[in-house]
Amino acid sequence: MSTLNWRDRVEQVRAANPLEIVAAQYTQLRRQGHDWVGKCPLHEERTASFTVTPRTQKWFCFGCNQGGDVFKLVQCVEHVTFKEAFARLETQVTATTPRQFIPPPEPPVKVLTAAECRLLTEVVDLYHAALLTERKPLDYLARRQITPAMIKRHSLGYARPGDLLKRFPSSIERARLKALHLLNEEGHEHFRYRIIIPEMRDGEAIYLVGRATLTAQRAKYMGLLDLPKPLYGAGCIQTDEPILLCEGPMDWLTLVEWGYSAVALLGTYLKPNQVAELSRARTVLIVTDSDEPGRHAAARIFEQLGLRACVLPPLPGGVKDVNELAKCPEGRAQFAQLLASVPGGIKVVRSGESLSIALPQPTIRVIA
Repeated sequence: MSTLNWRDRVEQVRAANPLEIVAAQYTQLRRQGHDWVGKCPLHEERTASFTVTPRTQKWFCFGCNQGGDVFKLVQCVEHVTFKEAFARLETQVTATTPRQFIPPPEPPVKVLTAAECRLLTEVVDLYHAALLTERKPLDYLARRQITPAMIKRHSLGYARPGDLLKRFPSSIERARLKALHLLNEEGHEHFRYRIIIPEMRDGEAIYLVGRATLTAQRAKYMGLLDLPKPLYGAGCIQTDEPILLCEGPMDWLTLVEWGYSAVALLGTYLKPNQVAELSRARTVLIVTDSDEPGRHAAARIFEQLGLRACVLPPLPGGVKDVNELAKCPEGRAQFAQLLASVPGGIKVVRSGESLSIALPQPTIRVIA
C-alpha cells in the first residue's frame, strides 16, 4: 500500500470499506428499496432518518441535515479529522480477509387486524372533523388546489393535538393507539399538526400519511411506523386500462381530481407489496417529479416493471410535480397535452367529466 500515492491510497481504502458495512457498525440498518435506513448515529431520534445509498456510497440524515462519504461518517461519529478517519479505516483493510456486509434480519411485516382497521377508521373520522374547523390547514390545502369536495371525498383530516387523548381516554384504548404508533410512548400524537391523507379500502382506513404544516417539522411526510406502505389508490386499478403512477399523495389527489386512474408510491421506490398490487394493471404510466432524483426514480421503476411501463417526459413549464402544475391556469390542459404528445399516440379520451387514457398497439415506451 505504501507504493501508492496519497490519492490512490484514499480510493483503495474507500473501496475496501463499503459505506453500508461501516454504517452498520454505528447503527442498526434495515433495507428500504435499494437503500439502507436507520436511526442517525449523530443525534438522538425516535424515527429513522439516516439513509445509506450503496450505489453512490453516500449517506444523508434528514434529521440533522448532514451527509457525505464513508470518511465523513467516521469523522462525524468519532469526532476525528479526515486523516485520522482514513487511518482507522486503513487498519481494517486486509488482503486476505475480504469484508462482507451481512444484512440485519428483516422485521416481520405487520398486518392490520380487523379491529385495528376499525380503530384507524375512527381516527380518520376524528381527524376529518378536526380539519373542517381549522382555518390554517384548510387555507394550505386550498393553496395546493385541494378543494372542499376533494377533502370530503378522500376523508382528509388534521391531527389537532389533544384530540386523540380526549376521544380515547382509557388506558386500554391508548395502549391500542400506541400499538399502531398513533401515540408514542410519552403519549404524544405521532401526526400532531399534520394534514392527514388516509388510504381507504372498502370504507376502512388501512394507512395514514401526515403532511407537515410547520417549518419546525423535519420530515415533510410521515407514515405509520412498522406498516408496509400501500399503493395509494390501488383499488381503482383495472386490467383493461392504463394507470398513472406518481410519487406522492398530493400528486395523486390532483390526478384523481382530474379524472385519471392513478396510484401513489409514497416515495421513489417501488416496494414488493406495491409491485404485487400493480400486477393487475396492463400498462403503467410513470409520472415522477421532473427533477433529477425524480427522473432517476422513474428509470428505476421502469426497470422493475419492464415493458408494460412507460415513463412520461418531464412536466411542462419547468414545474417539479403534478400538484405544482395544478396551480398553473392551464395546468390540467397542459398535462393532457403531455400525454397526447408522447410518441406512439397516447391520448386522452373525455367522457363527460371523466378522463381515461387510450394507448394504441403497439405501445411505445419512452424515457426522456
